[in-house]
Amino acid sequence: EPSSSTASLTERWNGTKWAVVTTPSSTDGQLAADACASGAACLAVGNDDSNHALGQLWNGSKWLAEPPARPPGAIRSAFAAVSCPGPACVAVGDDFTAGTVVSLAEGWSGTKWAVEPTPNPGGAAYTLLQGVACTSAGNCWAAGEWGSATGPRTLIEHWTGSAWSITA
Repeated sequence: EPSSSTASLTERWNGTKWAVVTTPSSTDGQLAADACASGAACLAVGNDDSNHALGQLWNGSKWLAEPPARPPGAIRSAFAAVSCPGPACVAVGDDFTAGTVVSLAEGWSGTKWAVEPTPNPGGAAYTLLQGVACTSAGNCWAAGEWGSATGPRTLIEHWTGSAWSITA
């Protein structure tokens, strides 16, 4: 979790060396993952100092703040991973709602965010999505874990373009 003493760091590789690039949240929060559909369309995600998911868009010349949607009732949220198979992207992580950590997925259309409700295993003490890979806007796989009475369990969810479902 970020604190008032954290700062995001973004660097760009030019083929020879790395250089620090200023981002909208360079003074607060943390970036956890990024994905690019092209050299002029990248999305970086994480969470900010207010403990809510963070999104930033690279438009080919600078980073722009693109605040994600807030899940209804969420006290905090964070993204852990993002995949961009084209101009649309999917980010996953978790949020804290009604006293429980539950899985979170949001879609970036290229212009706005939308929460994509994810299922959580029955009786889960917590549910986290920590990675995502998409071959298209309608075919994504997310992986994470959930807390059972016997300890952590593997979680795999599939996005069909209209809904998430638990597959393992």
